[in-house]
Amino acid sequence: MSDLGRALKSGVARNAMLLGVLIFASNVVFFGALLSSFSKLEESLRQEQEARQVVSCLAQFSSAMQVATFALIDRTRTAKNSENRYAAIFLRLPVYFAELKHSLRERPEHELQLSALSLALDEAIDLVHQVDVSYWMQYNFGLKVRHMHYCADLVKVTNKISDLLSRLDDNYRGLEATADSGSLSPAGAVSKILLLALVSNTAFTILSFLFVIFLILRRIKTISLNAINNGLDKPLIPYMHELSDIESYFRDLSMHLSSLKSREALVLEHAADFICLLDQKGIVLSVSESSAQLLGYHAADLVGRRLNSLVEPCDAEALLLALKSLSAANGATSFESRVRLGAGERRDFAFRAKLSSDKTIVCVAHDVTEKNKLNTKIRESEERFRIILNNLPLMVVGLSPSGQITSVNDYGLALSLYSERELLGLSLEQLFSTPGEVTGSSALAGADQQGSRKIETLQLSQRLLRKDGSYLPVELVLSNYAEDGHSERRSYKKSIAFVRDVSVREQIEIAKRDFVNMIGHDLRSPLMSLSATLSYISKATNMASVAEAECVFYNLVALTTDFLNLGKLEAGEEELDITQSSFASLINCLRQMISASDQTKELTLSVKQPPNDFILSADLDCLAKAMTHLLRILVSASSGQPEYVIDFHHEPEQLEILIACSGLSLPASILGSLQQGYVAFSQASGDLRSGLSLGLAISILTKHGASLKPYQNSKQQGFQILLPLI
Repeated sequence: MSDLGRALKSGVARNAMLLGVLIFASNVVFFGALLSSFSKLEESLRQEQEARQVVSCLAQFSSAMQVATFALIDRTRTAKNSENRYAAIFLRLPVYFAELKHSLRERPEHELQLSALSLALDEAIDLVHQVDVSYWMQYNFGLKVRHMHYCADLVKVTNKISDLLSRLDDNYRGLEATADSGSLSPAGAVSKILLLALVSNTAFTILSFLFVIFLILRRIKTISLNAINNGLDKPLIPYMHELSDIESYFRDLSMHLSSLKSREALVLEHAADFICLLDQKGIVLSVSESSAQLLGYHAADLVGRRLNSLVEPCDAEALLLALKSLSAANGATSFESRVRLGAGERRDFAFRAKLSSDKTIVCVAHDVTEKNKLNTKIRESEERFRIILNNLPLMVVGLSPSGQITSVNDYGLALSLYSERELLGLSLEQLFSTPGEVTGSSALAGADQQGSRKIETLQLSQRLLRKDGSYLPVELVLSNYAEDGHSERRSYKKSIAFVRDVSVREQIEIAKRDFVNMIGHDLRSPLMSLSATLSYISKATNMASVAEAECVFYNLVALTTDFLNLGKLEAGEEELDITQSSFASLINCLRQMISASDQTKELTLSVKQPPNDFILSADLDCLAKAMTHLLRILVSASSGQPEYVIDFHHEPEQLEILIACSGLSLPASILGSLQQGYVAFSQASGDLRSGLSLGLAISILTKHGASLKPYQNSKQQGFQILLPLI
């Protein structure tokens, strides 16, 4: 088909190009002839004007010569001393000669005649003076001079001048007569040239058009006859070299049409959608077997059946109205209906119908049952999420890119005592502003900017300004949750804020600080003195009750020391001394602390250390103290004499430290504290001692930026420390 189209287009295009070339060539010839005619006309007019000017000068010159000759013959004088009239006329002859010479300046062929004329004119002027002088002397003094001889010479010279002038006059009078008789006026010449050129160009253009139209009509006629002959399997009519291959073109066309039909049938057979052809009443005219099987029918069962009979009764009327509106609007429409399949199952289908040019309706239906189920699940999930969000013991605030509140849950409304209408549109900073002092406003702005640009989550301690004017201690967490494709621009980042009421925790912290202050140095010193006295008595008397009392007092002193150290760490009174040291130094420091502790000095410890050339940046004493406290917890929870293992695993970004032992099960209180992030224990002596040890270890590791997690494998259980490498 493409080859046939190219052949047909090439023939018409070539004829059109031929026509364009012919018209262009004729216009070029036309304008060239027109310019040539104008040039010739201009030259003829110039020659005619020049000839007229020369003839005028010659006429004046000849007239002056005749007057001078007549005056010479008459020799008339009006007074005794007056000058001869012809002398004055001869004196004007140089002026006429100058005009004649100017007129003939572009005629080099007359240069010799002008030179002879100039010499004769000079000689004539000299003879005029001599004749005038001889006539004057004869008239006044009676002297007889050769007056008649001068006159005869003057006549000869004037005859010579007249002869030269007559030759020039004959030449230019012939040229003037030729120009007058052989040329038109300028306007007439231009009109004649334009008329002839226009007539010739129009005639040539019309003939070219007729020729090309004849070729095109002949080509179309031949192609039409060949189309008929090809359909009747008759021989084709050859025309030029292009149409000799027209049989192959039509064969290609037939093959292309067959290929299109086979592809269409293949698409219909393997389409994942239901495709059918309807009339304007909704009756199925044709449907492929594969499409019918999608609904659980055969194609023969659907042809001639109304489409609305396949859908639920509640959707049948809507389907007919959609098809009627399609016929009225002469366009396309979309709708959804619930279809009864051949097996009795109900499925949701999305229909797309369009009116074709032959007034039939092409209908395509896609199964959207799963999509509708997913949409239903999404709506249910959104509803559950909304219920969970409203019942969370947290104030959850949605923020726009500019920091304004866009949403808040029910708990947040109850916590802040505001209504939803009052909170929406406010800036988050306004909820944490207290009059008369530096508040969280600037800190929040900087934190929001830092959280949006550098980190994903930022935690702050603030005071919430409630509607009644009271202040509530809260913990604020800002977190990014959406980006609109412009990570470098903060205005396109959205955030969400979580506000947690920490008033109860703050009261507990205050009570804890008061208790720590109460059991300070004044209480610990007497306890240590009493413990030393009991130790001396037990050694002297070997009394079991006194030894038990000593052990109790020692544990009480250790608990008090650990509690005071924990308070100092949490209050920030102890700073870390970060140094770069080897692992050997850390292990030596750890062994010294284990040996110094009565609870851990007799345990069996196996240390698997990393390469010796590895350098660690940390406070060795504090890190070893945290590991010792974790070993104390394992010793308290274990029974018998198990082997304790400390293993190090070096990774590119962090150091993993495993502290574990075999035959151990960590208490539920330890696991719960690690999961919740804070330590909570009963008042039992062993449980409280483990809780204080865990609190000290967590505080030390937090200052190092490390995290503490429970560790367990098939044989061992313990703790996992993930220490980031600086």
